[in-house]
Amino acid sequence: MEFGDSTTELRIARIFGDKTGWLYVRHQQILRAEYVEGVQSHLITSVNLDLDKNTTLHAPLNMTVAGTTLNLRGRVTFNNLIVEKNGLVNLYPTSYTATFSLGAYHQTSAPGQYQLGYLGLKHGSTFNPVDGLNLLVATMEMKRFVILVTDYVKIQASSLTLERGAELNVLGRGRVEDAPTAGHGKLYGGGSYASEGGVGDDQTLSDVSSPYGTLYKPTVPGSPGGNGAKGGGYIHIASNIIHLDGFLRASGGDSSSGGGGSGGSIYVVCYQVLKGLGTMEANGGSVSSNKFGAGSGGRIAMETEVDLFSNNGRYSAAGGTSTATNGRGGPGSVYIKSGKDRNIVETLIIDNSNGQKEFYALLDETNTDLKFDVVQIKKYAKLQIIEDGKARTLTIDKVRGDGTGLLRMKANQKGTLERNSATFVNSKLEINLELHNGGEFILSETTTILGRASVALDLDGILRGVVNLILGPGRYMRMGRNAMIVPFKVTALSGQARVTFGLLQLDPGSRIDYDKDTGADMLLGTLNAKFKSTITADYFNITCSKVLIELEALMSSASPDRAQSQQIDVYTGQVNNDHVFLN
Repeated sequence: MEFGDSTTELRIARIFGDKTGWLYVRHQQILRAEYVEGVQSHLITSVNLDLDKNTTLHAPLNMTVAGTTLNLRGRVTFNNLIVEKNGLVNLYPTSYTATFSLGAYHQTSAPGQYQLGYLGLKHGSTFNPVDGLNLLVATMEMKRFVILVTDYVKIQASSLTLERGAELNVLGRGRVEDAPTAGHGKLYGGGSYASEGGVGDDQTLSDVSSPYGTLYKPTVPGSPGGNGAKGGGYIHIASNIIHLDGFLRASGGDSSSGGGGSGGSIYVVCYQVLKGLGTMEANGGSVSSNKFGAGSGGRIAMETEVDLFSNNGRYSAAGGTSTATNGRGGPGSVYIKSGKDRNIVETLIIDNSNGQKEFYALLDETNTDLKFDVVQIKKYAKLQIIEDGKARTLTIDKVRGDGTGLLRMKANQKGTLERNSATFVNSKLEINLELHNGGEFILSETTTILGRASVALDLDGILRGVVNLILGPGRYMRMGRNAMIVPFKVTALSGQARVTFGLLQLDPGSRIDYDKDTGADMLLGTLNAKFKSTITADYFNITCSKVLIELEALMSSASPDRAQSQQIDVYTGQVNNDHVFLN
């Protein structure tokens, strides 16, 4: 039913219907539905309502959409909205909320935004923000298995509850124009975000797109795959209390026509307590062919004063899957900040659950000095800092690994790992370390290297602060031409012995190789080479108090072990001879 002319105001004291009829409000019309000024009442819909852009639904403060449809493009005055089973609310970007007092309407939100006291979405209801949800609300409750799908979600609340199976879902809904062009998948490659997207077998690694964004406050969408799916949208929630037993989904879209979209963003700020058994996910989209690359993982960041979620719920920001050789998307990032005042704990997780081995998660932050209490690098995850000529530092109090992950430092970069002397005097690093182009690592006084890659410790820079270095069983260490291992307080490196230790211990089966045309200058307290361990160099010039070389251990500068060396340092003066100097 339509009524009146373009400016008619229709006042209805009571609406009766069987939920099949429609009432259309057009132009600049006003529908006063069961509203009595000065009386707090409750409108429960029995007809379907369709309101145009410039219309007004003048409803009581309390409104329930029950088994009917509400298409909302104009102004509304309800403050508390409940959507019951089989109820449908379509919110268009021209709609907004207002109050009515002293004979006039007072706008409380911009178009496409809403300010409410209460929003309740019951089981079986549908709440459909057509372009995205931008909501300021005191209390929001999503009952079991309610799924809210849209392009983006921005919620400010006092209390937010998602029951089991409920979802805020922006999966594959990232707006292409809002994602940096550099992150878009090329040809049939996956979209990038926290790292690079994968590439199909008909592409090379030079075809990957570029990572972008911050791990701390991610509020941009993921990127689309080349000729494929969109990236994930973004979810930004700020609330005093959050009870999450459902899902926050911001994953990239899967694709059968091209690259997978990269995961999007989830940024949750909880001022008091975050609890629940739910899931936050921003995974990269997967693809169905080896000609396509999957999307990279997205970014999840969560800040709360009391964290009762992280040990019970789940975070997931892995890259998507592909059968192409380099097709799996790179890892995503999960940042967790919990506590208050001096008891704040910051955790970074590099999520590489798909096990890819090619792409690095990239730290590219405005702040050049980054510090984390805990960093988790597992399942072949790789982490590096952007190389932009700036002096950058990374401090990690505790590293969690499984022996497969990798941390890389390059020129002008300094990484300090488990150097908090109050907690970590003896550090066992279950990650692999790379130090290139003059970068620097500062490690604990006693450090055991337990990475399980083909090279557990790859040094071509400065390793500082280690008094006792233990190379774990079967581990391999490379000493590059620019490698130096020095005491913590040494500043003048010229004239300094290339390697200075209290104890250098090679556990059974471990090995240290110096680069070709490079010798071993060592100042040691004790050198302990255990069963079947090996050190090779063009020469050995060792000053030490004690040397322990067990059965089948080997220190060699013999030509068969140094086949690539073209010359020997002047200390030896000869080629293809064995020279070991012990003082």
